[in-house]
Amino acid sequence: MKFIFLVQGEGRGHLTQAITLFDLLINNGHEVCEVFVGKSKQRIIPDFFYSKISSPVIPIESPNFYHDPENKGIKIFSTIIDNIIKAPIFFRNINKIKQSIRKHEPDVFLNFYDLHGGLLYLFNKLKTRHY
Repeated sequence: MKFIFLVQGEGRGHLTQAITLFDLLINNGHEVCEVFVGKSKQRIIPDFFYSKISSPVIPIESPNFYHDPENKGIKIFSTIIDNIIKAPIFFRNINKIKQSIRKHEPDVFLNFYDLHGGLLYLFNKLKTRHY
């Protein structure tokens, strides 16, 4: 089977889950065509992710929360305004993912909790199964 991954780059949990499933799929003869991973200025993708994934990794700008100076709470207004301003970037990313799905025709599109995946399937009718 062919897969495309979309991974939220915030925190290590989603990244390590993607690596684990990637290894499991590859070791069992499946193909992971591409791996999209969400990033931001506050969220740098660690080198270990790139070194563990042998398929093309495509970083994409992803929605982000802004925290207060003490990093104890979310600045709601700043988060909303900045993500609205960046909406055209996010929709271009959705289009990139859609083009990848059309190009590779994967059997499964697997989303590790990135908002782009939900928006992709909200606004597009795609035949690929998604999880």
